[in-house]
Amino acid sequence: MVEDGELTGETILDVITPCLGDVRQANATLRWLMLHSSPLSPVAEQMKRCRQLRELVLAETAVPQLELFQLLLNVSQFELKLRTLYKTVLDERERRWENYKKVLYVRRICHHESIPRPPIDPS
Repeated sequence: MVEDGELTGETILDVITPCLGDVRQANATLRWLMLHSSPLSPVAEQMKRCRQLRELVLAETAVPQLELFQLLLNVSQFELKLRTLYKTVLDERERRWENYKKVLYVRRICHHESIPRPPIDPS
């Protein structure tokens, strides 16, 4: 979505909440799968219930650990790009607002309207 260009600064504000929710759910699911499909400790291997649960998870998912790990990395990379783009949009918001106020002030001056001058930012 990010690399394909579908998610841009203009569209991110509309989809950030559901996207972050989906990323959290994907992370939780993948971590659970990795945890419950990893090899058991020698003590846990002796417990019948632990072995059964692991075997059930492996049978139902049928996904190799390496693929789960790669998927977790892909989700994490997407989350990082999503958060970076969102932070960029928020950082630019103040700058854009200041520019819009300046443009509005200049337009009003051009129309000879009497308006108070905006305060100058000392930074």
